[in-house]
Amino acid sequence: MVCSRILLASIALAAALQAQGTTATLADGRILTPLSPPVEFLTEGPITALDTASKIISAQGLNVTVPATIDGLPFKLIGTNFAGAEITAATFNALLDENAAAGGRDAGGPLHPGAVRSIFSSGKIQIEATQDSPASLAMRAQLDAIRSTVEASHAVVLLPTEGIAFPGQSDNPPPDTFQYSGSTLKSAGQVYQDAAGNRFLIPDGDAVVEFAENLVMGPITSVNATGAFPSFVMGEMPVVLNPDPRLPTVITGLSGVEFSPSEFYTILGNATTDPHMVAAGYVVDGVLFATMIESELINPVTPPTVSIDRATFDNRSNEVRLRGTVDKPTGLRVRIEFLRGAVVAGTFIENIVVDPAVGPFGEWLYRGRNTVPGGLATVTAIRLTLINEVNATVTTRTFERSAL
Repeated sequence: MVCSRILLASIALAAALQAQGTTATLADGRILTPLSPPVEFLTEGPITALDTASKIISAQGLNVTVPATIDGLPFKLIGTNFAGAEITAATFNALLDENAAAGGRDAGGPLHPGAVRSIFSSGKIQIEATQDSPASLAMRAQLDAIRSTVEASHAVVLLPTEGIAFPGQSDNPPPDTFQYSGSTLKSAGQVYQDAAGNRFLIPDGDAVVEFAENLVMGPITSVNATGAFPSFVMGEMPVVLNPDPRLPTVITGLSGVEFSPSEFYTILGNATTDPHMVAAGYVVDGVLFATMIESELINPVTPPTVSIDRATFDNRSNEVRLRGTVDKPTGLRVRIEFLRGAVVAGTFIENIVVDPAVGPFGEWLYRGRNTVPGGLATVTAIRLTLINEVNATVTTRTFERSAL
């Protein structure tokens, strides 16, 4: 069963406040310092406006400024994407609908053909060419095209989006009216000021932009890997890979091996048993658009890969417990090295156990107490090496302890 980081992950905004900075630099070069005594803020709510000149995201009645740096380090908006990297103050306008919609500057290609959802939360939208922007119309057209493809590809029935009675309404809304839910800004930080006394809300405890935290895990009932919008169905929920260039799309198999969309659909289509899989993303009009998929799929053409799925360290008792998987375990063992910087503090070898009733992959387990010379407190990383029958290296991965 997948030990899903998606299911376990949550953002603790209050805890994030502990990681505050001492200086911030705006995109225009101004240096800011926090107020003393500190004044803190939090947001977790819909984005209502973007100011590309001032790099401001408005949410929950607060105007949060995205700085260029905090304590000299580049500031990045977690959960976003621009050309393979997180969006920064320098690339702030990548958040705009007009750049993300089909035909926009950043849309195109098989992975991100165009957004289906606005970044703004605006309730009910009336689709009229005289009122709506070209980006709104492009997003709606893209969504309609994907929904039509899904319905033609699978035995699922998607509710119509026009003329739906919303809760509390006695009559249906007029034709071409639909509910539009945008994205959320989760941020934590404190108030800073410049030399002139101008104040800014700086998210030095992090800022996250997300469309939703919708999850689905269940049996795969249908797969269609062809056409402009490949899709699959979990139970009765259609899933399409996220088409919005503002959001990253990450697909992983067993042991954290990353797949391209084409590799994923090829392997999924050839699966002989129902794969354990979790899809996370945002739902629009009955379709889940997945930004992250974690699965137990195995890519047959890649080298064997080893992972650490669980790690527990107790510095006081010098006790450690590690558990992981190997996607292609035949003839292999795991060499575990505890590192202090570049120095190897201890080396251990564990066998890989394969349970045919669970799957073709293997699991390994290491438990130790007082086994690492010098103790665990100063261990900084774990290096795992798959070795064959003659102890030759097959592949190596290093895991920073802070990331486990």
